[in-house]
Amino acid sequence: MADNKDQVKPLAPAAVAPFSSPSDDGAFAFSPEFNYSSHRRRKSCCVKCCGCAAAVMLVLAVIALALVLTVFRIKNPKIKMNSVEINGWDAAAGNGNGNANGTIKLTLTANVSVKNPNVASFKFYNTTTSVYCNGSPAGEASTPAGEILAGKTISVKINVPVAEDVITAGGNLPVLSSRTTMMGKISIKNIIKRSHVVVKMNCTMKVNPTTHSLQDFSCFKTAASS
Repeated sequence: MADNKDQVKPLAPAAVAPFSSPSDDGAFAFSPEFNYSSHRRRKSCCVKCCGCAAAVMLVLAVIALALVLTVFRIKNPKIKMNSVEINGWDAAAGNGNGNANGTIKLTLTANVSVKNPNVASFKFYNTTTSVYCNGSPAGEASTPAGEILAGKTISVKINVPVAEDVITAGGNLPVLSSRTTMMGKISIKNIIKRSHVVVKMNCTMKVNPTTHSLQDFSCFKTAASS
């Protein structure tokens, strides 16, 4: 019987502690399902934000490209010869328009208009007009520098002195030609620049010394820029 009393009883299994809640010790309970759902929502939100930002940038790029190709595209100024005539045919030799040798000084008067189709001003330097009679130089004149505002048109009056004997030496109907060269620069907000703009206009006409008039008048223009 003593053996039965001395027999050691088996220990009871340890009780499993219950899962502690945040209110037990202040620690946050880990929930795998909750964190995965939050991560997925954050990832979806980031994707949407990035997509919206990319779409906005694409729209802005398209708008900027359209403006550069249309509104802000630098165009060459347009030059036009409105009228041209010769003054001084009726002047007496040696009287006012004549010189000591009796040569009558004539004046080729041209009215030229220049239009600036850009959204920025066109600043031009001195404009040179040269006159030739049957290919030989007959006179030259220059007009002062200036500026044409955006979308505006100005008129320039050019007076080129020539000698009557130079014209009459060309025959019955000498060919008179003029070359007008205008140089300048265009800058839009100091972003889009064209620092070297050259506009040229060449005109040809026949002179009738008998009627003191011009006939068969024609002009063509060229423009080069860089």
